[in-house]
Amino acid sequence: MREFRQNIGAAQITKTISSLPFATNALAIEYRYSGHRMKRTSKDYYFDIKLKLRDPDTVILTPALFRNCVLNALESFFCEEKPTMEIVKFCVLQQRVIFRVPEELYDMTRISLELIGHYQETPCHFQVLQTSKSTLDFEKDIEKNLIGLPNSED
Repeated sequence: MREFRQNIGAAQITKTISSLPFATNALAIEYRYSGHRMKRTSKDYYFDIKLKLRDPDTVILTPALFRNCVLNALESFFCEEKPTMEIVKFCVLQQRVIFRVPEELYDMTRISLELIGHYQETPCHFQVLQTSKSTLDFEKDIEKNLIGLPNSED
C-alpha cells in the first residue's frame, strides 16, 4: 500500500493505492479529504452519506463538488448563506462521505439531503446511512468489504 499526501492550505488530500486481494493486477485507489478545519465542539452533527448515482460514469466525484452540491441545496431550500460544513472522510470507491455541520443546521441539512435529486445534472439519491453527535468512520467497513470479512466484530 502506498500513500501520498498533499496539503492545500488548511485542507489535506490523501491518495491511497493498494492491491486488491481478489484481482492480480487491479488497484484500489481511495481519495480521502480533510477540508478546512472548523472549531470542533460537541454541538456538531456527523452525517455518513452514500451517493447513489443513476450513471456513475458520467460524473466526477470530488470532495469540493460534493460539498458545493450540499451547500447549494441548503441555500436553495432554506436561503442559508455560507453555512459551515466540513468533509471529514471521502471515498470515491464506495461513493461515501462523512461530513459534519453545526447542530443548528442538522434539521436543514437532513431535509436538504433528502430533496437533492441531481449531482452534476445526473439523477441521484443521497442515502443517509447514519447520523451522530460523535465522530463516524467508514474505513473499517471498506476494509471488511475488500477482504470479505463478516460485518460482526470478533
